[in-house]
Amino acid sequence: MWRPDRAQTWPLCVNLRLQTGRLGSSVTQVSPPPVSLDPSVPPVRRTPRLGESSAGANRRVRRREPSARGRLRGARLLRWKESTKTDFRVVVLSDTHLSASHPFFFHNFDVVREATEALAPDVVVVTGDLAFNGPDAPEDLDFAASQLERLGAPFVRVVPGNHDVGYSPAATAEEQLMTSARRQAYLERFGPDFWAFDHGGWRFVGVNPFLFESGLEAEAEQRAMTAEALAHDGPIGVFTHVPFFLNRPDEDDAATTATVAPGPRTDYLALFRDADVRFVASGHLHRDKRLIADGVAHIWAPSTAFMFSGRDDLGGAPLVGFLELRFSGDRFSATTHEPLDLLSIDLRNWLKGDEDRYFRIAEQPFRRP
Repeated sequence: MWRPDRAQTWPLCVNLRLQTGRLGSSVTQVSPPPVSLDPSVPPVRRTPRLGESSAGANRRVRRREPSARGRLRGARLLRWKESTKTDFRVVVLSDTHLSASHPFFFHNFDVVREATEALAPDVVVVTGDLAFNGPDAPEDLDFAASQLERLGAPFVRVVPGNHDVGYSPAATAEEQLMTSARRQAYLERFGPDFWAFDHGGWRFVGVNPFLFESGLEAEAEQRAMTAEALAHDGPIGVFTHVPFFLNRPDEDDAATTATVAPGPRTDYLALFRDADVRFVASGHLHRDKRLIADGVAHIWAPSTAFMFSGRDDLGGAPLVGFLELRFSGDRFSATTHEPLDLLSIDLRNWLKGDEDRYFRIAEQPFRRP
């Protein structure tokens, strides 16, 4: 059952370019207001549709049974009739790290699923790392897809994370790299890894950051799609797994995998500046953070699964939760939700030592009583 949560809301925004200008790399750190706790706040209730009773509008959404092999139904991902409504809600989930064989984080996902259902969003976007060990365990991708089927939203879009497909082949120091086969395994279960759709006058664009500098044919296809999508005559929001930068767009960090590498970063940020991009939402670093750079809001979604404390250099706040984006015309607000039943799991120990404990844990059997 859904319970009230702690919620931080970033105030409603108009065109941020008017506030920050577009000269140079203007960066503003945005601090959310203090966390407030109000147990008396009831779940958000949906307004009945024409001809629908209030009870029908707000009854519990029936669980959808997973389709064969855990794939998301194509109708959920590939077909979408544009809505003309101008007030709507998008929930952003990130870094769910789901696995049937290593179910460390299933409790948190189920709590977030119920909270999402109570908010009754028009769209849910998952910004990657759906699976615990997707590149080497396709069954984790199957399980993640089956769990996304349980979300009570009419439309779900996802972009891949490194724990779904692996890092770009250019990131040679990483243990898991994206290959055509790993990418294909993702595509078969979740549909396109880059996409665009329109809703309420907005255009939303999703990109696969691991195609950047990959040398795959899809790299050029993704850029062409992005450039075409950004020609939209109206506000635009972008979704990706990896943030484009930590603190400034001009960071000199060629070997980074925490953010997009400098080459594609410069290229895509230039595309965003020339379009009416209002925000870029990402995950990957398991922190709640907001920046405004060159008039574009960069919003980091926290993980539903776990956080890493002890990384003050990343900025923002380490926490476990999810984002809600509310839209009204060309304005939007971002709210971070922390449902009270979530387990605030901190995996800072997995960052200690010379090896990546995440992959070693993935290789071990799950410890059961």
